[in-house]
Amino acid sequence: MICQKVCPLNREHRDWIEQGLEFTEEETKLILEDIPFEELPFITKTKLIESELAEYIKSLSRNLRALIQK
Repeated sequence: MICQKVCPLNREHRDWIEQGLEFTEEETKLILEDIPFEELPFITKTKLIESELAEYIKSLSRNLRALIQK
């Protein structure tokens, strides 16, 4: 959020970046194809669970397509 960027209390955390999980191109294609969660490969399901995206699987493909098209 913009307000957090200028907050003096956040100054020490400005450059704090955490490495997140990465999805392969093949995993991304499967998500974009609306493959049901149950049918995804185990590693992809694990990544979705760990990144707390599993519950959003139905809207994830729609949102990814919107980002790609923009």
